[in-house]
Amino acid sequence: MRDEIILNEGFVHPNLDFSYSSRDLIVNEKVCKDKILIKIPSTSFITKKEALSMCPSLKYILESTIDISPIYTTSVADLGKVL
Repeated sequence: MRDEIILNEGFVHPNLDFSYSSRDLIVNEKVCKDKILIKIPSTSFITKKEALSMCPSLKYILESTIDISPIYTTSVADLGKVL
């Protein structure tokens, strides 16, 4: 994940790790509160429309399991709103 974000001109703080097994973002060392932890460029996002075009059967899985209404209207996500 880190490499893809950086490759697309984003930023990942060196103290931020991603656990692939649990899909968690983890701060592994103390970070000053005014530091930016992550900037995900819009090219790293996939829209619902793009996902469905790649895998049409995903529509039935999403409709039956979760509310897929959008949380964000721009490519800049407020990570405090995620959960």
